[in-house]
Amino acid sequence: MNPVTDIVFSITWVLLLAVMLCVPEGIQAKPFDYNSERGREAISGSAGLYEGESLVMKGTSRIQGMRHFGNQWSGDSHLLWLGVIGDAMETEFPIPAKGNYRLVLQMTTAPDYGVFSVVLNNSEIREKVDLYSAQVALSAEVHLGEFQMNEGMQKLAFVLKGATAQAHAKGGKQYMLGLDFVPNHRVEKSCVRRNE
Repeated sequence: MNPVTDIVFSITWVLLLAVMLCVPEGIQAKPFDYNSERGREAISGSAGLYEGESLVMKGTSRIQGMRHFGNQWSGDSHLLWLGVIGDAMETEFPIPAKGNYRLVLQMTTAPDYGVFSVVLNNSEIREKVDLYSAQVALSAEVHLGEFQMNEGMQKLAFVLKGATAQAHAKGGKQYMLGLDFVPNHRVEKSCVRRNE
């Protein structure tokens, strides 16, 4: 080695040692969770589109980066939830003004995903949404219908009802749900279901 390389090498080791010695006792780095990897920053609320990863998260809900599965997920990520039969993934989204809205879901399907009922503002609006597929993919859009909603936060829940026989449970009893985004569009119709 030449003298310059020796000096750079020595300084590098001194700095590394100083950093190691300056970390307070008991502080440890958390293990990296690949399932929580974030994608692009989500844009929500514009044109009635609410990204799953920007919705209110409760319980086991978290953000999962989806770029390694392809580029079809909005914002390169989705809201991921894990639970047992009978549990519910609960969230909320805002409605800017009282009116009639068409509600659609863009979900993820996968081998370890379950079968869910969908509840809007404490009323079941869909009895069965099966999110199983042999590969991780975006589902076809789930059209839930048109509803009259008041201005303010709307409660949305997915109740885990079970799973298809082909689905692989996590830990023998847990299934997942992936929500990419919730687009809702105001419609001018008099024939809609009330959901207040």
